[in-house]
Amino acid sequence: MTERMRINILALLVLVSAVMPVQAAEREKTPFLPPLFRGVSAHFDLASPIMGLAAGSNVHNYEAMVDVSIYDRFFPCLEVGYTNVSHAVDEKSYKAQSPFFRLGMNMNLLKTVRDGKAQNIRNYAYVGVRYAFAPMTYSIGNIVMSDGYWGGETVIDYPAETVYAGWAEIVGGVRIDFVAGFTMGWSVRIKALMHTSAESKDLLWYVPGFGKNSTTSFSFSYTVGYTFRTPATKKLMNIDKDK
Repeated sequence: MTERMRINILALLVLVSAVMPVQAAEREKTPFLPPLFRGVSAHFDLASPIMGLAAGSNVHNYEAMVDVSIYDRFFPCLEVGYTNVSHAVDEKSYKAQSPFFRLGMNMNLLKTVRDGKAQNIRNYAYVGVRYAFAPMTYSIGNIVMSDGYWGGETVIDYPAETVYAGWAEIVGGVRIDFVAGFTMGWSVRIKALMHTSAESKDLLWYVPGFGKNSTTSFSFSYTVGYTFRTPATKKLMNIDKDK
C-alpha cells in the first residue's frame, strides 16, 4: 500500500468517523417511524461513458443502479455495469471486457423525523461504502522482451484469460428529486484495488468498473432516475401525489 493511498483512505475514514457519531446521537433523539420500507429507486449513470472515454478513446463504460429505502435513512444498493476496452501503445495491445457488480449501502445524512413527524425527504446528502468485483476477460499482445545479456528480442502474447478483480469503495454524494419522482444526483468515490486472480496485477492495464490499474483511483458519477414511493410512505409524509 503506497503512502498516497494511506493518506487518501485515512482522510476519508476521518470524515466518515466524524459524521457517524453525530448521526448516531441524532437517531437517539429522532426514532424511526414506520413503515420500514419506503420505496425503490432506479438510476442510470450519464457520466460513466464520458469518464470511460476520458481514460482512453476505446474505453466504453456503462453503469446503472438500484437502491431500496429503509426509513429514508439507509439505502442498500446494487450497481451493475459493463466495460469494453481496447488499448494500443507502440504496437502493444490490451483488450478487456466484463460486467461488474457493486454491493453496498448509502446513509442519508439528514434528519428523517422532526418534532415527532416524518420529514418529506426528497433531497439529501449521503455517504456510503461498496464492495465491487469484476469477472473480466483480458488479453495482451505484441509485448517485446529484450535480453540484456545475450541480446535479441522475444515477442510475447498473453491469450484471452478470465480472471476476477475485487476492490472497495467509499462514496459521498447528493440526490435531488426535481419533479414528480424523477431524480438526479452526483457522487464522488475513491476505490482501492484489493485482490485479483491474475498472475500479476501489473498485467491488468484497465479493470472494468475500477478504472486504470493503480492502487487507488477516483471516479465521478452523475445519475438520473426515478423513485417509486409506496402508498404508505406518501401517506406518512402527507403526499397525495408527487409534485
